[in-house]
Amino acid sequence: MGAPNAGKGTLCDEISKVYGLVHLSTGDILREEVKKGSDIGKQVKAIMANGHLVPDEVMVSLIMGKISGDTHVKGRGLLLDGFPRTVKQAEALQSAGLKVHAVVSLEISEDKLLERCLGRRVDPVTGTSYHIKFNPPPEEVAKRCIIRSDDTADKLKNRLNIYNKQKDGLMRFYERETIHIDAGQSIDSVFAQFHKNMGIIELRSNMVEASTQTSISVGPNATAEEVVVAVRDALRVFAK
Repeated sequence: MGAPNAGKGTLCDEISKVYGLVHLSTGDILREEVKKGSDIGKQVKAIMANGHLVPDEVMVSLIMGKISGDTHVKGRGLLLDGFPRTVKQAEALQSAGLKVHAVVSLEISEDKLLERCLGRRVDPVTGTSYHIKFNPPPEEVAKRCIIRSDDTADKLKNRLNIYNKQKDGLMRFYERETIHIDAGQSIDSVFAQFHKNMGIIELRSNMVEASTQTSISVGPNATAEEVVVAVRDALRVFAK
């Protein structure tokens, strides 16, 4: 999760390449619907152009449809980009029995968000995003690049206001699952921070899964060392 232009899509691309996760981007899904001219696409076109968020029920329906229709999700795992954005969307995931093992919160200043927003260019042929300062497109691509309709200072401000209002509720909902990353740096630095945290994410995941299949027994007066040993023993049983 992160504010508009925090770099969610760029980081997700790197994560999916390295870890093999299925990457679902709400922005890409919505733009695809608009391009197809579907009923949902027509419904959300004006909403997106004005920098507003698509209603919860529409987003939940789209995401659940994509998840259920992708046969690779169960074997490879899922990386959600821009979803959930509200507590209602998070509750829908929970109700569907989908366990969220980690939430990556990208932290960045508003000044840097604005710089990224105004400098972004998109190749309409491939959908690839560039930046005129940080990642300029090749000369032959630059000629056809466009500026997205929501990449303006006013629309960014509106989207930020909406994001900030919803962020606190989501942070409370996923308090135990959240890791924080400084997203104001280069993509290499941001990915390095994520990679460093993968050990914590995997440990959390293993502990949750192990706790459902094994028992962890310690006395009320157990020391910290005894608790650690008990958890390790449970994980060894799970690993077998």
